[in-house]
Amino acid sequence: MGQQNRVNLIRYLLQDCDLLIMDESLANVDELTREKIILSIKEMFTQRYFIYISHNVMEVAKFCDDILVFGADNKRVHSTMVKGRNLREGQTVSRAQLDATLLEIMNAA
Repeated sequence: MGQQNRVNLIRYLLQDCDLLIMDESLANVDELTREKIILSIKEMFTQRYFIYISHNVMEVAKFCDDILVFGADNKRVHSTMVKGRNLREGQTVSRAQLDATLLEIMNAA
């Protein structure tokens, strides 16, 4: 499945669009390859907007700029916006910064 997901992603990236919605598109790709793909996409397509839907909280915290967290309580759905770390190629983030973002995401849910 991972190879099929990568081929589909390449096909979508080659299309001329301003917005790409990626819904678990890299779910079956190993973590190291997923990170390389995300960083490459961010570097190659700086003028595009991406909506990246994922259950991988660590990945979202590291690579996304704005994170919309959905939650539900008493049959009511709510959403909260959290700032991600938005890492780019060659950048790093401290474990404390990443933990703070992860905690904010978890509290928002």
